[in-house]
Amino acid sequence: MSIRLIAVDMDGTFLNDQNEFNRRRFQKLLPKLAAKNIKFAVASGSQYQRLRNKFTDIDAEIFFISQNGSVVHDGDEFLAATPIDDKLIQDVFELIREYPAGYISQVIVSGIEKTYVASGTPVEVQAMIAEYFSDLETVDNLSAISSVSVGEGLTKIGVRFSSKTPNLDQVIADFRAKLPTELASLNSGFNVELVGMSHINKATGIKMIQDKYDIAANEIVTFGDNENDIAMLALTPHSYAMENAHDKVKAVAHHIAPTNNEEGVLTVIEQLISTGL
Repeated sequence: MSIRLIAVDMDGTFLNDQNEFNRRRFQKLLPKLAAKNIKFAVASGSQYQRLRNKFTDIDAEIFFISQNGSVVHDGDEFLAATPIDDKLIQDVFELIREYPAGYISQVIVSGIEKTYVASGTPVEVQAMIAEYFSDLETVDNLSAISSVSVGEGLTKIGVRFSSKTPNLDQVIADFRAKLPTELASLNSGFNVELVGMSHINKATGIKMIQDKYDIAANEIVTFGDNENDIAMLALTPHSYAMENAHDKVKAVAHHIAPTNNEEGVLTVIEQLISTGL
């Protein structure tokens, strides 16, 4: 077994339920991975800035696949982004307006650098959003947002459905079915649908790293727990769903890791290193 890249989801996978990881344990592993020329990537639905802040002082050693593959960095080096056409963004807002009041509790729009929320969004809601999208900016009319109005490419639209929505699963399925064909939506937890270009996901972000360093799929280990991890778990025979993962995620993965609260990712990596990788 020859491994050259390890890619991990963050929330529910690498991070525990307090949004933390065992930094000391992880930092002991990094030089061991480097000695074997194994690269480490974080693949998340969250914004790059938030992910990088989680790895202060060691971020230069990590690849960041953010916004479910829409933005990719090598440490602090920007590699690529896949923005959504402004017309498609307006199509999504037209679809959002079709739903009754109370069905959708929050909408955000993420760009390469910032995430945008509507003016008047309560401070406590902004604080919650900032846990995952750290560079927030308010705009007066979010539904009219465009790459021109904010001066950067827009890569994801986050739509959070209220848990009180009647027939929630069917409503979300309906939302996905009505999206323009160029777009797709993945659940990122907490009833949040992250809408982006349909050909982009965490696996395509990993593919950029593969192409840059000529890494084969069977030289990759991936870890995840949620629907937005399925593409990267299906990418390699060395895929691990967390014990706390959804059943449909476990069905795709080839292996099961201990839960995120048991530091399952670090445990498996240590085991792999001990067996020679």
